[in-house]
Amino acid sequence: MSAFASISFVATEVGCYRRLFDHAFALAGITAPKIAAEVGSIGAIAQLVATGVGFALVPRPAVAGALDRGEIIEVPWPAPTPAAPLIMIWRRRRVQPPALKLLLAAATDNFATVRSADALPRRVVSFPL
Repeated sequence: MSAFASISFVATEVGCYRRLFDHAFALAGITAPKIAAEVGSIGAIAQLVATGVGFALVPRPAVAGALDRGEIIEVPWPAPTPAAPLIMIWRRRRVQPPALKLLLAAATDNFATVRSADALPRRVVSFPL
């Protein structure tokens, strides 16, 4: 695991994904790596990784296209995979468009139900990063 501490990484600027990046290293007990570049998007991270700037720690779905095209490769993370909650919001309407009805039905079938303080049902799921 100490090998990861000696590798340069490309990361997002300070914010949501960067906090998850820093947390993943802390959770794995790995010293924070050298940051080769800080950029504003995961797409830019994938491009920089493809050109050899460094490694990155990003959500797999965000770089699936680059993986499928062989532009980058996936290296297993040597620690438990952190999870992040996913929250879905939408404008409540009396008449819902068909696409929204399908999405809500899929959420009902695949996400755990939780109740908030106001007792309205909520659907939540954590995705590994």
